[in-house]
Amino acid sequence: MVNVLVGNENVREFDVLCPKLTNDENYKIEHLTTGISTLVAYTRSNPDILVLDNSLSDIGIGEILDKLSLNPSEQKKCNTILTLPINYYVKLNNVMKLHSIVYKPIQNNELSNLIEQMSVDYNTPDLELCEVEYLLENLDFNCLSDGYKYMRDAIWHCYYNLDKLEFLKDVFLILSDLHHVPPEKIRDTLNNSIRTLNNSAILKTSNELYKILSNNGNKFTLKSFIQKAIFYFKRLKRKG
Repeated sequence: MVNVLVGNENVREFDVLCPKLTNDENYKIEHLTTGISTLVAYTRSNPDILVLDNSLSDIGIGEILDKLSLNPSEQKKCNTILTLPINYYVKLNNVMKLHSIVYKPIQNNELSNLIEQMSVDYNTPDLELCEVEYLLENLDFNCLSDGYKYMRDAIWHCYYNLDKLEFLKDVFLILSDLHHVPPEKIRDTLNNSIRTLNNSAILKTSNELYKILSNNGNKFTLKSFIQKAIFYFKRLKRKG
């Protein structure tokens, strides 16, 4: 599924311009009407594609791009479309995230065709939280523990956003907002869960699941475990 975040004060404009996408089950469209709520939603859900319209009045689209570009991993994601009147002036300090500008009035399927072209790189098979929970329970994670909840959400988030594995502190911040606890608690709890897993006899079993997650007999780091879990789910999805 391709996640598209739209920031536009006119809640009906995107539906009118892209009816095919809004009715396509391969796309999840989230529509927000203020710049602040768009920024918050982007940080929370890390969408594949961001569409920003000049109608946002509380924060300029240039400022939104500047704020998002403060994150080094976001600077590498050229995933933003601007929809502007042809005579509209906007000062852009950071353009690395900018993929395209579509000028109004938007013609025919111009916007939806562009989103579909960009979507080729983002069409990741869906992963349900219950699938991650099943994996963790099979590895003897305590389903009532904080470590279980944080690990579930870390794996699920990184499955859709592999670039986040480069800077795990970004994952800690996202989970901190989600669970309303300090990022240090997220980090320490996840690392404690990995230490417990490394000392568990369950990884010595001959089951195929554990072979995939065996890490060649080496102890897991938090990063290597999340990578192995994502590899497991990607392989599972390819098998269908």
